[in-house]
Amino acid sequence: VPMRAARAAGGRPEQEQWGVADAATELDGARLLLWQAAAGARDATAAAMARLQARIAAEAAVAAARRVLGGDGVAAGSVV
Repeated sequence: VPMRAARAAGGRPEQEQWGVADAATELDGARLLLWQAAAGARDATAAAMARLQARIAAEAAVAAARRVLGGDGVAAGSVV
């Protein structure tokens, strides 16, 4: 488990928790942008910005899962 390894190596595993919290916050922000874009369906600029933000937030969430959980976090069949 990477968090145990970080603690054993003298690292600070709570920093990984902050990374996961940041990723969750970014996903919530992207979700809000998508809802706003859907409400004003005629605004192509808002839709494009929402799509871009959603992609960036999703990539950050996957990267956070990889950092915290290692390869097990993104393996097929994983709960994550």
